[in-house]
Amino acid sequence: MNVFERYLFLWVSLAILAGLLFGNLFYAFFETIAEIKIYEVNLVVAALIWVMIIPMMANVDFNRKTEYKKFINPLVVTLILNWLVKPALMFFFSFLILRLFIPNLFSESEWREYHAGLILLAAAPCTAMVFVWSSLCKGNKEFTLTQVAVNDIILIIAFVPIVSLLLSISNVSIPIETLILTVVVFVVIPFTIGQCIKTIDFSYWLGTRSKSIYKICNILPQISLLLIIILLFGTQADKIRTMPFLIGALSIPIVLQILTIALIGYLTSIKMKIDFSLSAPSCLIAASNFFELAVATAISLFGLQSKAALATVVGVLVEVPIMLLIVYLLNYSRSFYENKILQKP
Repeated sequence: MNVFERYLFLWVSLAILAGLLFGNLFYAFFETIAEIKIYEVNLVVAALIWVMIIPMMANVDFNRKTEYKKFINPLVVTLILNWLVKPALMFFFSFLILRLFIPNLFSESEWREYHAGLILLAAAPCTAMVFVWSSLCKGNKEFTLTQVAVNDIILIIAFVPIVSLLLSISNVSIPIETLILTVVVFVVIPFTIGQCIKTIDFSYWLGTRSKSIYKICNILPQISLLLIIILLFGTQADKIRTMPFLIGALSIPIVLQILTIALIGYLTSIKMKIDFSLSAPSCLIAASNFFELAVATAISLFGLQSKAALATVVGVLVEVPIMLLIVYLLNYSRSFYENKILQKP
């Protein structure tokens, strides 16, 4: 476990605080960044997400030789939770909390936009941070890579229809072409570039300097993640500072979704007696969200300073501490799981 993973909560907290501070001090600067876009895709956000995701995508190897048979059960659990249960669950929690329990907090149009942001947050499984979560609970690396590879393929096909369906039910109108464009820009292209990079023998071209290049490439995704967080919280700093109750309200459905999905995944793994090194990353990737894609899509559809973008930013604020809590609980229960559930000596 490297320094970034060991002190993840600290780095993310500092990035959030930096974003809030800079956003209030240099509001005009963040407004300028919000306007740097082509075809509604913010170029600064796109560049940072590419830097973060491409090295992760390069780790996905479809030619890797491994025992895929033992991955079938936990993979099925993950896919069902990711693509059938989680989006519908977020739809339910968002409607229940934001529309029924606190209806006077939002106007009809405001609720629809916040609701859209939450749907975007839940409609895609995590493909980047899941490597960190899996590493923290000593999950099977081969299985984690397999999960990411399968989910990336499904994401390309299923993300647009799922989002379109759930938002149409809520009477939220979105341009489908923009939604498709964000998937191409933030999933298809980085995935293709990552797979191409994997085939290049850098040691042949760079010699001894290749080791230094690899070290730099290993820290770029971490730096990019922190810069993304600073940028996102910088653009939403005024709203977060002046409307803490709103942030708390948006956090409730996100927390409920993450904890419920993790619990369902864990109980299902117990029922199926799946090995802990497989069940832990299965629960984690199912519970966590591809917030980078959600943020980018919300920005493309509604704007960098929109209510939908704010909802996805709250997802970043909430997800890291909640996922770290789940990692802690999984690690705490590991002995019980292996000795009692699996009945290992």
